[in-house]
Amino acid sequence: MITTTDSLPRFPFDARGDRLPAQLDGLWRDAPVIKVRTIAGDEAWLVSSHALCKQVLEDERFSLKDTSAPGVPRQYALTIPPEVVNNMGNITGAGLRKAVMKALNPKAPGVEEWLAGHARKLLDGLLVEGAPGDLRARFTVPYSTGLHCHILGIPQSDAARLYRSLHIAFMNSATPIVGARMNWDRDLAHMTARLNDPDTRGLMGDLAALRHDPTTGT
Repeated sequence: MITTTDSLPRFPFDARGDRLPAQLDGLWRDAPVIKVRTIAGDEAWLVSSHALCKQVLEDERFSLKDTSAPGVPRQYALTIPPEVVNNMGNITGAGLRKAVMKALNPKAPGVEEWLAGHARKLLDGLLVEGAPGDLRARFTVPYSTGLHCHILGIPQSDAARLYRSLHIAFMNSATPIVGARMNWDRDLAHMTARLNDPDTRGLMGDLAALRHDPTTGT
């Protein structure tokens, strides 16, 4: 754990996610901008009023991609490779934005029907099992991971394999986590194999075909 001797407030204020920390009471009104110490040990400015939060979110100087730059203050340690943070920039720079946005469009052919059918299937399973039902494990997780597999064009059996890495990949940690890089390398190798599989369809299949298009990236 990072320890300091200064008097700066520690942020986040509380590790509990089921209640608002007492420090928030009146903060947006009395001190909408304060300096805090993050769990990574860095100094940062905490903005709490609606107007200022909106201003920050609209200012390109606070771009998410810049949070992975060397030496910048961090709220928590990076648990994914720095180059992944600017994922949309990487996609655009590689000339793949059109293909990706087409696949992510909710009006893409068959997506709405697949979502409705998958939801019915999962809900039927919950009804068969009876109460009590675990909505997160039996509906939310398989629904979202199933959609990812459907869009990417990879087997639904990949869902559980890839999902297990998320518990570490998006963990708020004061220091880097060795297992996060191990998971990333393992999953990257798996997705590379899917990309090279001629039976892969969906977005992954489209991206594989674009590798042989001389106009890609221009």
